[in-house]
Formats: sequence, C-alpha cells, structure tokens
Amino acid sequence: MSAFSRHDLIAGQEKARQEKERKRQERERQEEARRQDLIAAFNRVGQEIHTQETGWCEKAARRVLRAIQFEKDKKLRNRRYGEFVRPWKKRKQTPGIRWANHLATSKLKEKRWGRGKKPSQKVLSKIIARTAEILKGAKLKPRKNFIEQISADCAGQIQREWFPLKGKIGRPFGKRTDSENQRLSLEEIVIAVLPLIEEIANTNVKVVVSNSDLVENIKSPTFCAVVAAIKTERQSVSSESIARTIARVRKRARNLNPVTFEGGNALQ
Repeated sequence: MSAFSRHDLIAGQEKARQEKERKRQERERQEEARRQDLIAAFNRVGQEIHTQETGWCEKAARRVLRAIQFEKDKKLRNRRYGEFVRPWKKRKQTPGIRWANHLATSKLKEKRWGRGKKPSQKVLSKIIARTAEILKGAKLKPRKNFIEQISADCAGQIQREWFPLKGKIGRPFGKRTDSENQRLSLEEIVIAVLPLIEEIANTNVKVVVSNSDLVENIKSPTFCAVVAAIKTERQSVSSESIARTIARVRKRARNLNPVTFEGGNALQ
C-alpha cells in the first residue's frame, strides 16, 4: 500500500469516527430535550394536583422512563428466547449409546410377546442394538423384517415417552437483537406508561376521540404527560393517534374484564 493511499485510509477512518461521534452527541441532545419536555409536562400535572414535594417532576419522569426501558428489555428478552432458547428446546434430543441400550432393554422387558412368540436371546440382542441405533438417529430401512419392525415400534415408544418433540421451530427471527434496535409499538408504550401516569397523577387520563373535539385533549395536563412520555420513543406520532390508541386499549381491557374495569383505567 502506497503512502498516499494509507494517508487516505487514515483520514477516512478519522472522518468516520468524527461523524459517529457527532451523531451520538446529537442523539444525546435530542434525548435530553425530550426528557426536559417530559419534566415540563409533569410540572403542569404537579400544578394541577397542587403537590409541594421537592423534585416531584424529576422523580415522576424517571419512573416513566424506567417503565419504558423495562418494556424494551422485556421485549429483547422475549426475542432472544424465541431466537435461541425455544429452537434449542424444540430440537430433537438423542441419548447416549449406554442410555439408549438401557431404554431399549427396559422397553423390551415390558413388551408382551404372547405365548410362543418371544424371540430368542440372540434376536433380542439384535433388536436392542437396532433400537439403540434408531434412537441415536439412524434412518429406518424401507423393507422391514421382524427385527426392524419391532425395533422401530420400540424406538417410537421410547421417543414419545422420553424425547417428545414440542412442535416445529417456525419462521426464524431477525439477527438484530440489541436493546437499541428494540423499538416499541405505540400500543406497547401506552400500556406501559398510561397506568403509571394515572397512578402518579392520582386521576384518569381523559381523552376525546371524535374528530371535532380532538383539540380538547391538549387541555388535559395528564394527557400531555402521556404524549411527552410516548414522544421519548416515538417522535413522529401525533396526539390524535395517541388518543385513539388509549381509547382502543381501554376498550379492549373493558371487554376482557368488564367486572373489575372501573373509571376507564387501562389495565385494571
């Protein structure tokens, strides 16, 4: 590599590093701005409920942000389980040779042969050996004689009893499993933050979903707190979409549990 091309390579790497650092700083600045908006929204809530506690707005904002991060971590754990653990559990298990021989011997001892139909010890040894081979993963022979038929039946019974398959693996998941790429949907964020904000404000978030009265939602400080919390994750979502999502979540909760649903709370 010439000196000129090496210099270009170093300059390109430095430029890429600076661009990455600039994006990181811009992302941190935007996150801090959204956090301040959330604190300001809780400040309005505090004025409405006449709280005198010092640092109440910051504490409430931290609780909401922790709830959102908890949902992201839970989604990440579920995705990792579905990608790695569940296929491993559904994979066909095979025993060792000694364990396979033991299972085959025990199963043949339980078998009822009928009068005069029990094979000799030499044939039994061949059946045990062939059953162990099938349990270890050997393919069945297309033309089945007496030994092959008994061995296949015995191996099938052992697999159903000791190594049952739990179903097909299903479609594969994506490879990007880091927490930064786990983006929550609007409904997931609403389910996470709505009950918490209602608990903090000690009141229900009132929303209007009719097209002519959607502007009335902005007058509610608790609804503005919900919007500010959601915009920490979904910046481009509108207040109208949030209001309709809250109404949809509450309707589903009311249909699932109509007895204990009180006052429109989303997750009672």
